[in-house]
Amino acid sequence: MDWNGLISGLIAGAFSSGFAMSLMYFKENKKAKQIENEKSIVDEWQGIASERKSRCDELKESLDQKDRKIDELYKENAELRKRNDKLSSANTALSILKCKVIGCDKRQPPFDTENTCDCEIPKK
Repeated sequence: MDWNGLISGLIAGAFSSGFAMSLMYFKENKKAKQIENEKSIVDEWQGIASERKSRCDELKESLDQKDRKIDELYKENAELRKRNDKLSSANTALSILKCKVIGCDKRQPPFDTENTCDCEIPKK
């Protein structure tokens, strides 16, 4: 076998097995794989960003609900304070007007000028 036959056999074997084609398209394959890798990285980061955004939206909604609840409690607290003030004022007014004698069956307020209580304060 001469050199020409040997070289032509090797070249024919390389082209038939696809070895030469893979050498020719090596750069294109490398570039395609790099682009595919970058695309998968971008997709992964987009997934992370969307998860973060949805979590942020959930936290904002939760915060808004808590703010509404706090506002409701402040309103309820203000109403209870007003009621407490009214009851405290009424209690003070009634304590001023009550009869000081224990066991008095007339129980008239002490400031009533027409019907005064002439009860005697029991001595100890």
